[in-house]
Amino acid sequence: MLIPVGADYTEPERFARTLRRAAARTGPFRQAVLWVHAEGRPHAYAAVADTLAQDASVIEVVGSGALAPTAPPPRPPEAFDRRTRHRTVVLGFTGDGPHTRWLDHGEIGTGVLAALRAPEGDRLRVVGRVRPWEDRPSA
Repeated sequence: MLIPVGADYTEPERFARTLRRAAARTGPFRQAVLWVHAEGRPHAYAAVADTLAQDASVIEVVGSGALAPTAPPPRPPEAFDRRTRHRTVVLGFTGDGPHTRWLDHGEIGTGVLAALRAPEGDRLRVVGRVRPWEDRPSA
């Protein structure tokens, strides 16, 4: 069952309070999809971690920069303990040669849903492509 929770992670205290209320009504969350800008991750991830069921599954959606040639390999955020199954979805781009573009909302949604349905061993999923790195759109 999907339970949408309307909360703004840029308001940390309100965000955490909203998640706690939702978890109190439904029980701890068994799955979470998180798409949070870097500056909001520490408090947002801590708030989510406080509402997760034991052995929950978390999908973290990140931009293509997570797989940049100089980037360290993606790893689970520290907020989630070893009981949490963590998967990363990297949003890339689409198109060929000089005609590439960033993914649209439908492509992103389809890719994230595919990650939710993927076997647990699938720890990293790229939606679109990130190689060759030089082909990524400029804007």
